[in-house]
Amino acid sequence: VKVRALSESTHHSRFPVVNKKLRLVGIVTAKDVIGKSEHLTVDKVMTKDPNVVKKMMSVASVSHQMIWDGLEVMPVVEDDLALVGIVSRQDVMKAMQLVQRQPQIADTISDQISGEVMPVEENGKETTRFRFSVAPQMVNSVGTISFGVLSEIISNVTQRTMLMNQKRNVLIEQVNLHYLRLIQLESELDIRPRILEIGRRSAKLDIEVYLENVIVAKAIVVCQVMERT
Repeated sequence: VKVRALSESTHHSRFPVVNKKLRLVGIVTAKDVIGKSEHLTVDKVMTKDPNVVKKMMSVASVSHQMIWDGLEVMPVVEDDLALVGIVSRQDVMKAMQLVQRQPQIADTISDQISGEVMPVEENGKETTRFRFSVAPQMVNSVGTISFGVLSEIISNVTQRTMLMNQKRNVLIEQVNLHYLRLIQLESELDIRPRILEIGRRSAKLDIEVYLENVIVAKAIVVCQVMERT
């Protein structure tokens, strides 16, 4: 077993194992060979049926899976398990950071957030609650919803709440936002706004974000009230 030498030369701790057709059959780690004979073959110590990444998976989905399973490296395969490469957590983080630095993508995400904030209906009528599904492009490098995205959701809900209930447009002046629990990819959020104060020129709202009836974030929003529309 030459895994120890590979680990030292590449600084990785997990390595894919393939058969003669270059199809993935397992994963071997540096820990698997500790105390084992150098004459032992890899198939005797490897983990069979490992977690894999498909080529067309989003970077955010891969990041989420790596964090969830505590993995630093994952094999990338075709549908028939033919190995095409490996991806490391460092690779994923670099890709996520690159996406976040591109303003044209950020603008698109802002538009997508607006389109994904949907009013909850009861008995065929819209309520003052909203729902939102966390998409892959809306999470950060560790697989949870980014602060900027959550803040944008809160702002969007504030504007729509005031327009629906008071027929007033607003300018957001301050958002005091608190995370209470991590919000991960594909979470289905239930957003519940409540108007605390409203005057001729200003308003204050309390907005709570729930996941499966458990509060995960809370915000107090202060906004400037515009003329009636």
